[in-house]
Amino acid sequence: MVVSFVGCGFSANSILYHLNKLLSRIVTIPLVINIFERRDSFGDGISYNISNEFVLLNRPSKYMSIDHNYLSHFSEYLHLDGSVVNKYATRKSFGLYLTSTLQSTIASAISQEKCNLTLHKKGHC
Repeated sequence: MVVSFVGCGFSANSILYHLNKLLSRIVTIPLVINIFERRDSFGDGISYNISNEFVLLNRPSKYMSIDHNYLSHFSEYLHLDGSVVNKYATRKSFGLYLTSTLQSTIASAISQEKCNLTLHKKGHC
């Protein structure tokens, strides 16, 4: 089976995260994943790729997570990262969390040897 994503922001990142969790429970499934992204960054999306430290999330940090069954995932990331956990974190910090989560997801998927994942950056799409 081939799965392709055009763009790698929050939605693609979330699907990959949950697909990876599913793959860890499935013994064999031949899967090829292609990610096409025109930007140089993967995982954060345009909404969270903001350099301005004053642009905040519109929801409290404790409700922001890529995993709806693990709502403290983002808050725990902030603690591990050494960030101050405020009620409303910055959009930039959530973008860094998404990028970090994608990197962990990719590393996990590759280590499981259950899929072939290819990232296609701009100019190579």
